[in-house]
Amino acid sequence: MIKISKIISCGGAYPYQLEAETDDGKWLYIRYRNGMLRYVVDENFTQWMESRKDSWYDYSEKIGDDFDGIAEHEKIYPFLKKHIDFPKGFKIESYPHLENEHE
Repeated sequence: MIKISKIISCGGAYPYQLEAETDDGKWLYIRYRNGMLRYVVDENFTQWMESRKDSWYDYSEKIGDDFDGIAEHEKIYPFLKKHIDFPKGFKIESYPHLENEHE
């Protein structure tokens, strides 16, 4: 089980991307684009780019249609929860909903 200790950045659509640090100090990258949900864990971004010429990701699964790239927690979380331990209360969303967005 991969345990996230710190979310570095997340959000967007086409692709949705999340970068995080794991509890053992490694780099985690999650990407959702064209219906493909993928993630990789490596020492850092540079190491990933240099060493993964043949196989970019540790996990890759088609979960949406070819034109899907918007992340919704209810759609994506069930596929990742068996592999990744997210911080309590964290939601996977392309466009986070703000509690006071109409004020």
